Amino acid sequence: MIRLRLPASERPVWYHALLVALLVSMGTRHIAYVMKWGDILVSLTNVLLLLACVMAMGRARFSRHLGWAALLPATVLTVVFRNHHTVLASQALMALIMAMVCWRILQRIFTTREVTWATISGAVAVFLLISSLWSTFYAMAAWAMMLEPAFQGVPPASELLASTDMEHARADVNSLLAYFSLVTQTTLGYGDISPAHPTTRMLAVSQAVIGQLYLVVLVARLVSMQKLGAQADPL
Repeated sequence: MIRLRLPASERPVWYHALLVALLVSMGTRHIAYVMKWGDILVSLTNVLLLLACVMAMGRARFSRHLGWAALLPATVLTVVFRNHHTVLASQALMALIMAMVCWRILQRIFTTREVTWATISGAVAVFLLISSLWSTFYAMAAWAMMLEPAFQGVPPASELLASTDMEHARADVNSLLAYFSLVTQTTLGYGDISPAHPTTRMLAVSQAVIGQLYLVVLVARLVSMQKLGAQADPL
């Protein structure tokens, strides 16, 4: 069977670690709004996710250096200065890091010739990263619009700023946006939350298309990899 040996900084453990960090982060977002310190917990799990993303980028010098350069300010903005003035900046840095690691993992999936547990972990991680990435885009759109409702069923940013407990309200909104992102990507379309602005509508449509195309292309790629492996290692 054809094997692709990864260097030390690209060991399969980072694919598995990234997948675990994604599951923890997504699970935390959905329960944080019922917890007293939910917003702080979400911030800490976001930092864990960003760290796992940077470690999963591998040895590509530009990507790795850019990832580490974005990680520090993203961590500071996410954990230390957790207020509405820094939300857009922290969300933009998180989106940059997640987009970079998606690209790096896809590069490896489409250049390797063997289906392993690391390959599966990386493929699933990219699917969940796309959901988290679009959830970040939705949050950026919601905060950028401020007075305009970005979604039906989600409070606008102006209501969060007027709230006496903004951190709890923001955790609630993050949970709703994470839920909406995953529902959109899987094309479930329950209808309890819907985009109410041309920008968020465009984002929702693009996510649905990308999510379905990714699944189709990924399954075809994994099947072809398995066939190549079987031909290279006959019984």
